[in-house]
Amino acid sequence: MSVRTATAVIVAGFALITAACSSSGAEPQRLTVRFDDTLIFDPPSLTVRAGRPVSLTVRNTGSVDHDFYLRGMPARDVTNAMQGGHGHEEAGVIAGHPKAGAAVIVRFTPVTTGTYEFWCSVTGHKEAGMRGLLIVS
Repeated sequence: MSVRTATAVIVAGFALITAACSSSGAEPQRLTVRFDDTLIFDPPSLTVRAGRPVSLTVRNTGSVDHDFYLRGMPARDVTNAMQGGHGHEEAGVIAGHPKAGAAVIVRFTPVTTGTYEFWCSVTGHKEAGMRGLLIVS
């Protein structure tokens, strides 16, 4: 192998390692979704970039039980957050369940672009229209 070829291989390898490390250490995309007793998410849609970590504050400003529930979106490094004994431990779920008047932070890194529906999993709330969209670009 010539010196020129060896140098090119080393530079290419360094570039790949740098790219891989920079995505995992990237500053998170910070978003907030709110809901209250009107059964509406505010905002109704969220947009994030694939491959970049997300820190999502889920805030319940209402007086009754609500949550943020998203199933089926490919993601890694998922940390769900629950209060009040609620649990959403199913595989492939991203969920935040704050008590009334409180907030939790959910963390995840989306890996595939697309549009994914989220909703409130409390009985009857999704059917009443408590839904939103997460757009991954």
